[in-house]
Amino acid sequence: MKLSEKRLRQIVEEVFDHYGTKRVPLEDFDAYLMTKHRLTKKEARRIRFEAVKARIINVEIAVTDDCKPYNVVRLIEEGEDEYEVLG
Repeated sequence: MKLSEKRLRQIVEEVFDHYGTKRVPLEDFDAYLMTKHRLTKKEARRIRFEAVKARIINVEIAVTDDCKPYNVVRLIEEGEDEYEVLG
């Protein structure tokens, strides 16, 4: 499934609009695509990969209150700097 960058952004933003946040757990992101768009797990992962390559999203690590890590997908705002300066 080859999507234009505009259509890819629309699909990704739909996920974030559904959850009402700028960060979504990776499993929930994929589950939404599989449920709403009737994609296979492989197709959902491919869309996520294409969105990362197009700098629409980042996959990051978050930590629960009891220090357990999990992956989250974060929507990159248009015009956002490519690199975060630490320190």
